Amino acid sequence: MITRTLPLHAAVPVYIAAIAGAEASIAFASVSLGIVLDALVVLVALNHYLLAERGADASETDRLRSHEVLLALPLVPLLRISDLTMTVKGVPLLGEYALVGLPVLGAAAWVSKLVGPRRLLRRLRAWSWRQVGIGICGVPLGLVAYLIFRPHPLGTHPSTARIVLGSLIVVVFVAFVEEVIFRGLLQDALTGLYGRSGIVWSSLLFAVAYFGVHPSAYVPFAAAVGLAFGWVVERTASLVGVILAHALLAVGLILVWPRVLG
Repeated sequence: MITRTLPLHAAVPVYIAAIAGAEASIAFASVSLGIVLDALVVLVALNHYLLAERGADASETDRLRSHEVLLALPLVPLLRISDLTMTVKGVPLLGEYALVGLPVLGAAAWVSKLVGPRRLLRRLRAWSWRQVGIGICGVPLGLVAYLIFRPHPLGTHPSTARIVLGSLIVVVFVAFVEEVIFRGLLQDALTGLYGRSGIVWSSLLFAVAYFGVHPSAYVPFAAAVGLAFGWVVERTASLVGVILAHALLAVGLILVWPRVLG
């Protein structure tokens, strides 16, 4: 069993492969099977965490790494499960973003509390004008994302209030949630385990989370964006710039560029 036969640094790639398998199933075979596989990843990782914590011969460092990695990893399949199950008939797409993101945001807050929220809070509070420049990069990234994805405009004549509300929903429940999970909790956990190569592992997970998105060209784009965002967070010790960039990317992709160019 993965929780008994593999050390943590060797088990993480197995978890990532399992998440990729779930995404492949969702994209090409059975959505139900993909949800089951994602749920199994969550169950196994949390049990792995409990076993690691109970290990009498585990060093304090190993226990801390187990806290972070094994509690942060399940947030990725949870995000996908929420995406596939938190859909309500009659709720518009922007409302679904809130329904999907809210439980995952709660889970991320719980994980942050368990592993110690100080580092995450420091990165959320770290501010400089350089973060604005980083954030503005989200505008051209949103255009590239639109040219790859080509989504349809949301509605024919949306009101200003709907555009503002929709933008706030996207900023909080897409950009903020994903950056907290991937660059906040996961990247910190994986760099603690692997050193700087943890940025690559967290970027790989970010790309895997988009594996079921069509067209498939969006996956390497997500991988490149994840790697760039991870490097920025590592260099600046701040999440502010990448959250802003992700927000502008998502708002442009979903709300702005389809209306301007669609």
